[in-house]
Amino acid sequence: MNKLLLILTLICIQACTPQTPKAPAGASSDNNNNSTAPNTTAPPAQLGADDNAQPNQKEIEKSNVVADTLAQELSYSIPTMADFNDNEMSTGAVDLVLWASYLMTWKELQEVPTTKYGLVMKDSEAQRGKKMCISGQVIEIAADKSLPKTIYVGGLIDQEYKIYRYVAVGSSGEIVSGSRARFCGIVTGRNDYSNSTGGVAHAVHLVGMFDIPDNNKNQSSKHRVENNTTSSDDTTGDGSVVE
Repeated sequence: MNKLLLILTLICIQACTPQTPKAPAGASSDNNNNSTAPNTTAPPAQLGADDNAQPNQKEIEKSNVVADTLAQELSYSIPTMADFNDNEMSTGAVDLVLWASYLMTWKELQEVPTTKYGLVMKDSEAQRGKKMCISGQVIEIAADKSLPKTIYVGGLIDQEYKIYRYVAVGSSGEIVSGSRARFCGIVTGRNDYSNSTGGVAHAVHLVGMFDIPDNNKNQSSKHRVENNTTSSDDTTGDGSVVE
């Protein structure tokens, strides 16, 4: 009897004891162990185009362009101007061409004192750096793109068959070989060159601009009207400029 009572008491104790529920297979009693926090770390920044990439190479290192005005440039270049044969321009003429291709203006060009064809032929050294304006027929014109700025080289002959060799900066517009044109330029000296007949031609060499709207912004229109009563070619018999 006592043995039976003991067995019953043990069964009751086991049945009345609360059972801790088992976690589902694979689960954890620690809720934080299996929680997946959102990734708040920003992804690596995407590298775009290099803002510090090397720029395109500049047209030219313009260290030679030091003068602010045509008058200043002439003071630098005239001492090294000289007469020359064929296409071998003097150092001063080359310097003037480089400067003019960037900075020459029609207005400044018109402010330069003038000279005459005959005076240049007689003593070119005394006339270098002065201006001549000539109207005539273009006998040659060609673009030269060996410099950063395109220039135009060629020849012009006036109504008295005087020859001028030129370097034109700025625009040449619609001017071609055979065109009639007006040109104003700075005298750099005499230019003697071999012609097609086997002889030697003598010319005045000029660096300047064609008298067209692209270059003069219509400034020359008044000049032509004022000079109509004197000469349509801007020159007198001895090649002097009509102002």
